[in-house]
Amino acid sequence: MNAKQKTILYWCSLWFCFLCTTARAQLTHVRYLVIEDWRWKDSLHFPEATQKNAWYADLYFDQNASFYVEKAEPASEEETMQWIIKQMEGASDEGKVTINAQNMPFRLDAWEYYFYNECHGGNEAWEWVASSSMGYQENCDALKIEWAPQPAEKRNISGVDCKKATGTFRGRQYVVWYAPSIPYAYGPWKLRGLPGLVLEAYEQNRRLVFQLVGVEYLQEAQLKERVAQVKQKIKHASYYATRKDFLKKRIEEENRKRRMVKEASSPFTLQEASKVWRELDYWK
Repeated sequence: MNAKQKTILYWCSLWFCFLCTTARAQLTHVRYLVIEDWRWKDSLHFPEATQKNAWYADLYFDQNASFYVEKAEPASEEETMQWIIKQMEGASDEGKVTINAQNMPFRLDAWEYYFYNECHGGNEAWEWVASSSMGYQENCDALKIEWAPQPAEKRNISGVDCKKATGTFRGRQYVVWYAPSIPYAYGPWKLRGLPGLVLEAYEQNRRLVFQLVGVEYLQEAQLKERVAQVKQKIKHASYYATRKDFLKKRIEEENRKRRMVKEASSPFTLQEASKVWRELDYWK
């Protein structure tokens, strides 16, 4: 069992009761473990969390808005070199060894992602992929998910009674477990709009998973301050007015990277993107 799997759910049901009775103007912080592995083929079990496919996400919210952050760090140069040396030690008699980045047990690139949602109290939502310096303005209406409650399905997560719901969002089907006793319509990433905080969610084939790690109540910080700090980093030249323009730019960027690799013989297409991107409704 690796370090991420050993993470303890450190808040009990008494804390959640306290959370529900606190003033809604205060800021709440929820941490999730994200596991994203689009090559996973076992739809009955979650993938094992590794350095390559798992990282933490943080959801901050108050009564008016939510702010979601994902960050994943790449392997250090030392880790990368140690792995390459180990592969070379197992080279064939001819001394040839093939290094395939996809086989590396860790990330080579950083991932830093932000999603702000004020659709509940206003009409503002935006996404910023800081690791690619690209973002765009979301459409609140396009973020609505028609959830189908599953009243017969119940489960307890970290001492909290949860109900199950399923829904389709931008080409993928999701299963979520939400807590009616925590009356906030927020959840990890863009999975929101239920009568209770989402504590766990996953894509139906379990290739994208959000698992609760813990909850923290922040008295000293305000959501607007955290959002303002991120907005200062946004490069307006790389901020697109529509999702269509944003996705076109993402595809251009993927193809630019491919041109830098001699082995990449074919361009990055929408069909290929559907295998590795969370959202499949490319031009809506």
